[in-house]
Amino acid sequence: MEVKLTEITRPDWALWQQSGAARIWYAVLLTMNIEPSVNERKILKSKFPDEYKDYQRRLSIAKRCAGIELKVHEKHLNAGKGVKNQYVGLSHFLEFAISKGWGKVEPMRDALQVASGKLSPDSGEEIDKRVEKNYLIIIDALLSEIFPDYAPKKTTESANMLRDWINDKNASSDRTYKIPEVQTLEKYMRKIVKARKSYA
Repeated sequence: MEVKLTEITRPDWALWQQSGAARIWYAVLLTMNIEPSVNERKILKSKFPDEYKDYQRRLSIAKRCAGIELKVHEKHLNAGKGVKNQYVGLSHFLEFAISKGWGKVEPMRDALQVASGKLSPDSGEEIDKRVEKNYLIIIDALLSEIFPDYAPKKTTESANMLRDWINDKNASSDRTYKIPEVQTLEKYMRKIVKARKSYA
């Protein structure tokens, strides 16, 4: 059953395209081409029971998949209590909906200009990469202060130097630090070298 435009508000797609993220229950309504709000949800429940059942079914699936195949922005500042109030990237959620075979997603797909098919990287992954780079830059600065001969381009030498330093710390402290494998330390030295290029 088609929901009538006169009774249900359609999404402000220009706004949602710029926002890029929304609570899970908002995103579910957007896949149905409905402006997400408590009022619209009440109208759906009282006047369009079939559409409301479809909304509940989609929400149930999304909640069960959250954190698994549906990536959630766990640290979003506006996230509320409960799974349905966690934030998701809208492009990622749309492709999740397409992968589940949900109907009537064309308006959302056209608005976000996302083609169906393989799930694309969520914007949260880009945020994670930026956070990691910032940490690497800070670690790089600290290591430069601790070790006069520190040179991350010499990955093996730097990794062994850091490993020896941790061993010395363990020997002289009541606290025991877990020592990563040299290969792991070398990997992070290479990441530091890469991060340096972005702020050199």
